[in-house]
Amino acid sequence: MSTYKKYGNERYGTTTRESKPKEVPHAGLIMLRADGSNLVAWTAALYGHIEVKWGTYGAAVASGELITRPAPDIAQIQEEFPGLSPSSVQKQYVEDVSQYKSQQRKDKESRTEIYALMRQVTSEDAMSRVTHLPGYAETSKDRDPVRLFRLIKAEHTLRTNNMSVREAKHVAENGFPPRGLVHGHHIGKHLRRGFVFHV
Repeated sequence: MSTYKKYGNERYGTTTRESKPKEVPHAGLIMLRADGSNLVAWTAALYGHIEVKWGTYGAAVASGELITRPAPDIAQIQEEFPGLSPSSVQKQYVEDVSQYKSQQRKDKESRTEIYALMRQVTSEDAMSRVTHLPGYAETSKDRDPVRLFRLIKAEHTLRTNNMSVREAKHVAENGFPPRGLVHGHHIGKHLRRGFVFHV
């Protein structure tokens, strides 16, 4: 029996369609390889883009932090503007709360967008493994790009530097390896080999 199907005047073989490889969403970004061999270049391109697109918030993420903004406080307004009447203080407080809520929404949008971008430029194989690392469920729920980066780096650290699962877990949770030790060797040895632990 023929394994071909007729369509018009042509004959087509039965083939298995392969899924299209992931593509980077913006020029200048690169896809993180499954083996992590381009981790340094990937990080530089990703964080450069994040800082340009998301400004101060992006710069904070690139430095390993999420911006936490203090809520408006009436006592602080009174201290900053001692001559304001109670009604003026209340009015200023209402305005500050409105601005605060607006900025909180923007921060949440930025956090979610950066998180999504980080996933987009990580190979499917690598992301599949990251989902099994300790802390991923909470990271995914919070859409936290800082913790996601640490997990991604921990997974590739585990693969490219022969770290134990315990050491990779430490990197994922803390952003750096156990003090003075990386898989039974001093950090200095790994630094000499070109492995750098930046968050």
